[in-house]
Amino acid sequence: MDAREQRGMELAATRKIQNKGKGVWIVPSQAGPGAYTVNTSGDEPTCSCPDHENRGSKCKHIFAAYYVMKRERNPDGSTTVTESLTVETRKTYPQNWPAYNAAQVAEKDRFQVLLRDLCSGIPASYAETW
Repeated sequence: MDAREQRGMELAATRKIQNKGKGVWIVPSQAGPGAYTVNTSGDEPTCSCPDHENRGSKCKHIFAAYYVMKRERNPDGSTTVTESLTVETRKTYPQNWPAYNAAQVAEKDRFQVLLRDLCSGIPASYAETW
């Protein structure tokens, strides 16, 4: 696998590649905000990127379109439609670990004081019947 194939695989895995039908794909640029049109319907695939136009061989955008086509075609000949999913991340807050650790260390001592205060109102004769 050469460098263009690897970059094409990366494009297919990380970017949304749109199928416009009849072998036409819109592949986003890996380096900038633009996108290129890939046509896979003819004998030789074509791409509107400068790399393909200058060299005349398969570019990373063509490889990306082929990887997506291969991924969406099932062994029985049917195709799979891939849809985007937006995942919300859970908001996390910073933890004051020194204060948390100090509270954990003092927790048993504080509990002992509260328990003594709670039990101090119980008469000794009543406590002996337990």
